[in-house]
Amino acid sequence: MGTEDYGNLGDHQIAVSEKEWIRCTFGDEYIVREVPARKYWEWIPYIRKYMNKSDIILGHGGGNLGNQYLPSENIRRDFVRSFPQNPIVIMPQTVFFLDDEQGKKELENSQDVYNNHPRLLLYTREKQSYEFAKKNFTCQVRLVPDIVMFSDYSDYHENRCNTLLCLRGDIESVLNKEEKEKIYQILGQYGSIERIDTQKDFYIDIEDREPYLEEFKHSIASAKIVVTDRLHGMIFCAITKTPCVVMENYNYKIEGCYDWLRNLPYIEYIHSLDDLETAIGKVMRADNSCFDNQKLQEYFVEMGCEVKKYLGISDQ
Repeated sequence: MGTEDYGNLGDHQIAVSEKEWIRCTFGDEYIVREVPARKYWEWIPYIRKYMNKSDIILGHGGGNLGNQYLPSENIRRDFVRSFPQNPIVIMPQTVFFLDDEQGKKELENSQDVYNNHPRLLLYTREKQSYEFAKKNFTCQVRLVPDIVMFSDYSDYHENRCNTLLCLRGDIESVLNKEEKEKIYQILGQYGSIERIDTQKDFYIDIEDREPYLEEFKHSIASAKIVVTDRLHGMIFCAITKTPCVVMENYNYKIEGCYDWLRNLPYIEYIHSLDDLETAIGKVMRADNSCFDNQKLQEYFVEMGCEVKKYLGISDQ
């Protein structure tokens, strides 16, 4: 429910990775129907009419459980409220409500919905979200990596010659104009800079997402260095074995998700631009011959076992 059909390639990849995880966990046992966000309010009257008690609902993962992206939160509230008799699993999310009057009000609104569903299981993707959700929601809460880390595109073999800069231009950015210029000057020492972004300025329907994702992944895989403040800029680099320096955003989601990747020598998280040049040199010298996600896969296998147990499904 509520998958990405706007222009964010990171969120589109989340949907792709979610479906990969579903196939790996459940095989062909279930028919999977994707309900994209832009179609949700048009389709939901029919979904309510034909939903069976045995149907399982998965809520889209990502970084929108909170008051910063209310259209997504309102979709989630609606299907949790609408189907109290169905088991609902929210895929790995960042949980973030601003600590102001509006944030507190919207948290109460979400609590009124989530805390009244008897069969809700919420997965979070960073320790901060996990602790916040455990404190504020009464449903079962679990901690796993971002679902895109389930995917492995380390077999993408490209001639690494590009220097890429992937920076936000929205409310989550903490960089000012002067800081962006400083990044550009430092990165420019390593070659002509190509600017890319996981956010497109147009909508992408779910049936059209694959070519855009393939193009972006090949762009990342052809880079000798990427500097980014986008979460999935970092994760795309991780799963394609691409050297990357990642900077913070306005909340804890990047640093929290970096915790799952800090064993990769070619990914480096920095708090200050004073460390940028040193970090670039470090990741470019690092061994990036292997994307070792064995430990990550263990979390996703355990997640599959937990979900099956929660749903009352036994492994044969």
